[in-house]
Amino acid sequence: MNWKRLGTTLTILLLPLLLTHCLITQVQQPATATANSNITVTVTIKDDIVPETNPNKGVLCVLVPTDWSFVSGTYSAQLDNGSALGNGTIVLATNWADSATHVLPPPAGYKWIGLLSSTGYTYPDTIFVDASVVLKVGAKNGQYNLGYLTTKNSTDLIAHFADFWSDTAMNNKITVTGGTSVEEKSLGRIPDSYGLSQNYPNPFNPSTAIRFELKERSAVRLSIFDITGREIETLVDGLREAGSYEVSFAPEHLASGVYLYRLKTGDFVTTLKMVYSK
Repeated sequence: MNWKRLGTTLTILLLPLLLTHCLITQVQQPATATANSNITVTVTIKDDIVPETNPNKGVLCVLVPTDWSFVSGTYSAQLDNGSALGNGTIVLATNWADSATHVLPPPAGYKWIGLLSSTGYTYPDTIFVDASVVLKVGAKNGQYNLGYLTTKNSTDLIAHFADFWSDTAMNNKITVTGGTSVEEKSLGRIPDSYGLSQNYPNPFNPSTAIRFELKERSAVRLSIFDITGREIETLVDGLREAGSYEVSFAPEHLASGVYLYRLKTGDFVTTLKMVYSK
C-alpha cells in the first residue's frame, strides 16, 4: 500500500513551497485537547499517480511536541470504485522518524513520529486510505502546530522528498489546556558558572519560578520528578545560549506534595526539592 499526497509543501520552518498534485485530501484532528489525555487524528490519503505492482507498506510521519507519544493506529483502504482493499494496524517505525527529521528538521520542542502500516497492497489505479492515529498528549498547556508527512516511495524518503512521491500537511493547530503552564525568559546576564537556584516561592500555589545559569551555550534539560524519582514533567529541553534564565512553572494537574527538580547540562547535574500545596 502506498500513501502519498502531491500538493503544497509548507513547514513550520517556512521551507520553500513545492507545488504538485494534492493527495492528502483531509486532516481531522480536535481543535482542543486536555493535557495527558489521548486524542485521535485521521488523515485521508489519495494515491492516483501510477498503478502499484509492489506491495509497499504505507508510511505516515506525524510532527508533535517532544512530550507527546504514539499510542496506537489503524487504517482502512478502498479502491476508487468504493470496494474495500484492506485494513489493519499502524505501528511505530523509528527509521521513518529519522528520515523525516533529515528532510524536514523539526522546530525546537517538536519531534517526528514515524509510522508504518502492517500490510502492503498492490492495486490497479486510485486508492483512498483513512489512517487513524491515537496520540498521548503531553503535560504542557499551549497552542501547537501538528504536521503530517506521507510518501509513495517506502524505501527512501530522503531521495524522493524533492519530487512528487512525497508531501506534507502542516500547521494543524491544537490548543492544550488543563496541564502545566510553562513560561521561560532570559534574564540577560552571563554567569561564570553553571547553577540552579531554589524555586521561589516555596512552598507554592499556583506557580513558582525556577532560575538556572549557563556559563556557555549548552544542551539543557530541566525536569520535574515525583518523590520516588519518576520523571513527570520536562520544562526545558534543548540548546540555550550562555546566560541566566527563569522558568515559571504552574502545575494545574499535580497533587499536593514534595517534588524534585533537576538541571542537567553536560557534566553538570544538580537536584533540588520543591513543595506544591493546593
